[in-house]
Amino acid sequence: MLTGGILILVQSYIIGENWNPLPIINFKIFMTYTIITCLISNIICYNLFGYLLKYFSTTFMTFAGLVTPFFASFFGHIFFNENITIYFLISITIFFLGLIIFYKEEKN
Repeated sequence: MLTGGILILVQSYIIGENWNPLPIINFKIFMTYTIITCLISNIICYNLFGYLLKYFSTTFMTFAGLVTPFFASFFGHIFFNENITIYFLISITIFFLGLIIFYKEEKN
């Protein structure tokens, strides 16, 4: 992940984006939230994923993991007042219908 982050940072500079790679105002707060995010992601979420693999198939768990963009849009709406369009609502409905169909077929 570190390598990928460095490569995308270099690529954004090469293609001429207007960017500031270190827009950190308060380094202590930044590091606190970075550590909290890492702990939640690596300790809680991955262990939960492993626990749920006892009850659901790997394919289903991976498919269910595709909800990440939906949560990003949801939190973007809450914290940054980003608009959620009708197209987003239609796509999330279709996605969850597909997830339900996949799960029912998997149980059989």
